[in-house]
Amino acid sequence: MHRTSRLPLVAVALLSLLAPVALSVADAQSATGAEATAVPDLRLFTLPDPDNPIRIAAFDAENPPAPGECIHNSGYHRDKSCSNVGLGISSSETLTDVTVTVIESEGLYVDPMVTTYDTIEGTGSSELVRFAVRATTTGLHTLTLEVTAPGAETRTITLPYLWRSGGAPLPGGDSLARRLYGQNFRGSYPCAPNGDCDFRYAERMVFMDDKRTSPALAVNGEPACGPGGKCPKYRYDTSTGLFQVGRFIIGRVTTNATYVDGARYERMTYPKRGQRLDRTWVGGDDVDEGRGVVYQDLELRPNGHFKLSYSVDNHRYGEPGAELMTYARKLAGTYRIGRNGKITFTDTKRKRKKKVVATLALITNAKGRARPDSKGVWLDLKIRDRDGRKIVDGNYLNALLKTVND
Repeated sequence: MHRTSRLPLVAVALLSLLAPVALSVADAQSATGAEATAVPDLRLFTLPDPDNPIRIAAFDAENPPAPGECIHNSGYHRDKSCSNVGLGISSSETLTDVTVTVIESEGLYVDPMVTTYDTIEGTGSSELVRFAVRATTTGLHTLTLEVTAPGAETRTITLPYLWRSGGAPLPGGDSLARRLYGQNFRGSYPCAPNGDCDFRYAERMVFMDDKRTSPALAVNGEPACGPGGKCPKYRYDTSTGLFQVGRFIIGRVTTNATYVDGARYERMTYPKRGQRLDRTWVGGDDVDEGRGVVYQDLELRPNGHFKLSYSVDNHRYGEPGAELMTYARKLAGTYRIGRNGKITFTDTKRKRKKKVVATLALITNAKGRARPDSKGVWLDLKIRDRDGRKIVDGNYLNALLKTVND
């Protein structure tokens, strides 16, 4: 059982002053016992992760948000109007009278300000405290949470990258030129009387040069821009790792990934021109709602031979004729890697040779070095959507272990 409240700031400050006193009394009482007990190990985590910046919406006094409005176990906030935060609490021992207090929230509306749990069980269980968070001012904001319990050491955790768009842009002037990132995620939404529908989605972030970005890898290895060839501009600051794309996207670069509006993107690099690889990679997802390429199986060999099979699913849940919008392809023959990840597959199993042009990127380690054998690859293909238009879609593919016969 837990209780939540929004206390006046004076009351919150008083509570934070009294908590250490209560802890010291509890410690003194336990020390007088015949045998001192071990101090419980109190552990905290947040959704999103503290390193992960998210864009939060403006506070609307006439329509205040509810704490559980849009937090997900994945920590990914697909709806950009959502800006809830989750705090996970676990302990090595059972705790009673656990209090969670917001101790820093300048420029933010946070609900609840104080949450109390009568009991949090020990190892093997955890509690997730949900907070509704909105910004009352533009720019970056910091949210700090404190957890106290008798007999346990006080813990705090801080999310320093909560951002509301508007106002002055983030500092920047540094370059991320030719950095590539990509991510797949699985989401759901209510689309049927008996529950939610699952779907998969792929997104990329390509820093083309010192100023421009692109959301996709094109099928010929060159990043694609919007109408008229315009690409969004970005600003990047190496001191914080933060970057801003256009007016509404915030991200942060770490050693081996980047976080964009609440989602982790894996770092990638292009293979070398003429490079040969020796591995099999597989990726995809079985979903209710079709979202392009849902399965890929790619085999590349040092002798220049390949095998590729993939499935495209364009149907909608409960829609008649779904089989007409779903298809699979199998190709085998030779491959050639060009510049910027352009890979040309020549299907030699047919009487009439067929060429398929795609884009291949290799997942890297923390130093930006390609590690396709352990980290995997990304393959973009040109497909037809449900309306018959040609689009580009792809997946992050995991490397399979080699067998004795390989």
